[in-house]
Amino acid sequence: MKRRCLALVLGAVCGMSTGAQPAPTNAPPAGRGEVEILSDHFDYASQTRVIVCDGNVRVTDPQMQLTCKVLTAHMADVGNQITNIVATGSVVIDLLGEQGPSHATSDKAVYNAATDLVELTGNPVLKTRQGTLTGDVVVLDRGKNRLEARGHVRMLMPPEALKQPGLLTATNPPPRAVTKPHP
Repeated sequence: MKRRCLALVLGAVCGMSTGAQPAPTNAPPAGRGEVEILSDHFDYASQTRVIVCDGNVRVTDPQMQLTCKVLTAHMADVGNQITNIVATGSVVIDLLGEQGPSHATSDKAVYNAATDLVELTGNPVLKTRQGTLTGDVVVLDRGKNRLEARGHVRMLMPPEALKQPGLLTATNPPPRAVTKPHP
């Protein structure tokens, strides 16, 4: 029951994915819309309301897959609401979104349920159809469908992105001044 509760909340909260296939299991596959979490070990401490999955963690839902070494979820003092989720150790996230698939890697990913932000740290790299974004910190604002990078930011864009009209030039350039030759 605890595993199912965490799985359902993670699915609603995270909405992410990895290309890795989960290891075979005796458990029935996740149903439509459900989230499946596989790991070598699961621990829930009711006193602290902390859930820890560690060892070969794989999270799969209809919109994402995530793999990491350790996944920790903190629950609110009242109810079963997750307040934040921390994935550490070789984090890989594959998302299916409106703008196409995205692939992210980092040493750590922190999801804050109150702000709907996912913060990637520790060599974060985010690859999308539009290019690759790196920095000291990469933040995905899921609610506003926004990206932000801070510190040593590097963005690589495919050549096609630069051929979009108006991307780097004004759509209506100002008229050139006509100069008269000097006599």
